[in-house]
Amino acid sequence: MSVAEQFAGLDMKSLIGGPLTAAADASILLARSTADFINDVGFDANGKVRTAAFGYERRSANDDGTSNLEEMKVAVPMLAIVPIPNLQIDEVNVLFDMEVKQSEKSEKSTDL
Repeated sequence: MSVAEQFAGLDMKSLIGGPLTAAADASILLARSTADFINDVGFDANGKVRTAAFGYERRSANDDGTSNLEEMKVAVPMLAIVPIPNLQIDEVNVLFDMEVKQSEKSEKSTDL
């Protein structure tokens, strides 16, 4: 049996395409998890932006040399202060090895 005949029954599409398809599917799942995180953390059930409220006091100077203490409030969107997970697949290496377990040698000679 020749080497080519030994590999004739192998589905090359599955052997080489399978890992590439798996990498593409994983990339889709990673993108979907990022989108889900943004929707879950960034927005409430009504679709409104989730915010974190902060308060602080600010001193301002008057023209007569006195100062006022003002209470300030800031609402910051959660997505601005929380790191968004963004995992992605940049490179895929597929290592494909085939090993020949059997070989035959054929010799022919003719005498003229």
